[in-house]
Amino acid sequence: MKIIARIKTKAAIFAFNQLLHAIGIKMNISLKHNMAVQLIALLVQMGNLLSDYVPEEYRPIVAGAVALIQVIYAKLGQSSNPDGKPVALAYNPVTKKSV
Repeated sequence: MKIIARIKTKAAIFAFNQLLHAIGIKMNISLKHNMAVQLIALLVQMGNLLSDYVPEEYRPIVAGAVALIQVIYAKLGQSSNPDGKPVALAYNPVTKKSV
């Protein structure tokens, strides 16, 4: 049973990747950009939950839309090195030389 669940999960991830590529989302984002978007999304989620800015009947829609944005940015972040270059390129962090 666990094997079937894993196959379904991998198929869903593959389909999601194909969807992102089909609609043209192939950008590489830096770690700072990803963290900023995720932090803003977290604040929006908390504001949606704790404030009265959004009417009660629309809160699940807002939560779902923000969660979808978070999922897309997390997926894009997996395909980028911290400096924003594609994962296919080797990541060489810049080290400061002591003088």
